[in-house]
Parts: sequence; structure tokens; C-alpha cells
Amino acid sequence: MTMTMKFVYHNKEYYLPVNPEEVTISQKNSNETQKVVSFGEVSLLGTPQLREFQIKSFFPTQNGRPYAAATGSKFRLPRVYIDLFEQICADREPVRFIASQLRLNMMVSIESFSYSYIAQNEDVAYEIYLKEYRRPRATVLHFQKESDGETMENTVEEQPENPDKHPYVGCSVRVNGRLYQDSYGNNPGRMLSNYQGKISLIVQGRSHPYHITTPEGDWLGWVTQKSVQVL
Repeated sequence: MTMTMKFVYHNKEYYLPVNPEEVTISQKNSNETQKVVSFGEVSLLGTPQLREFQIKSFFPTQNGRPYAAATGSKFRLPRVYIDLFEQICADREPVRFIASQLRLNMMVSIESFSYSYIAQNEDVAYEIYLKEYRRPRATVLHFQKESDGETMENTVEEQPENPDKHPYVGCSVRVNGRLYQDSYGNNPGRMLSNYQGKISLIVQGRSHPYHITTPEGDWLGWVTQKSVQVL
């Protein structure tokens, strides 16, 4: 199976027309080294940091070249991708990056994007750096004053990312319902019962608007609105 890579922004899919020769994935931990008297150095293992990705490839200017249809996707001119990435940066929003064969399906931020024109064939070479995106959580402090007016006590309450429980791309959901091949409800598949997965795509106005994946990003199918409950 040919590997495909795509970006999903505002529910529109943009396949990379030419797969890169390699994708560099960087995973680091917030580890620290401390010195202990009469013992020496010790390692303190920290939490995983956000993953980073580096992609180098090019956008072909013509669809007739053999490498231009490597992903089998709809052909788009280089300017479409350049405008897309620049618009994402200008909007200050994350974008979903999916590479199924690499088991990657996550929201990412564009850390940098650069491109140059290749004189020999007018193709556009590009380099893009991505970083895993996590939605921040807000913390609310509640202060209570005792009757004597002297002692103050504070409690911390962590606010959920989505207090109204509206589904969004990337959110975790509990699924109770049947999977379908597309958002129109064609070709019913297996039933899911109390299954915890993620929403990877949303198509408003369809009978089965939510596309469900496993927690790791493997695609499962489309479900109705009543079938999902945001966690």
C-alpha cells in the first residue's frame, strides 16, 4: 500500500502530492540530572515533550509527471499548498497531520515553513517543521475567607478543554453505534459498544458527520451524531 500524507484544515483535505524520502520524528523527555552530596549525579526522569517532525519534499507544477501522482490524490498547483501553510500560520491555528502508515494522526503547529523554486523544471521545493499541539487547560483559583476574616484558603479547579462537550476534530469520544464507510451512511460495518476513540474528521450537514479512529489514529469509520459522547 502506498503511503499517503495529508493535512486537514477546516474539514478540507490536502494530500502531499509527492511523499518525502524520509520523515524525521524527534521525541524527547524532560529529564534532569542532579548532584547528590556524597553520592554523585542522579537522573530524574521527566514527562515526554511534544513530538517534532521535519518534512522535506517538493510540489510539482505538472500532473503528467510520473512522480506527481504518487499518492493518487487530487492534483493541486504549488501555490495552493504555499497559500495553505501561510494561511495556517497567519490564523495562528493548529492543523491535523495524518500519515496512516506511520500511525500518525494528531494536531500539529507549523513551527516554520520555507520554499524555493527549482530552475530546471519549475517545481517548488519546500521544508516544513511541525510540532505536536496540545490544547492548554485553564486553571481557576477559588479563595475562601473564614468568619474571623483572617485565614485565606485557596482551592484549584481545572477547567475542561471543552466545557460544553461539543465534538471537535481530535477530541476523545465514547462511541455506541454502527460504523459506516462514508459520511452518507453507505456500507454499514460493525457495531461499537462503549468504545473510546477519537474524532478525526467532521462533515457538517451529513447523516453520519463524525469519522472515528482508534486512540492511536487508525481509521475505523463514520458514525451518527447520536453515537458519540465527548469525554
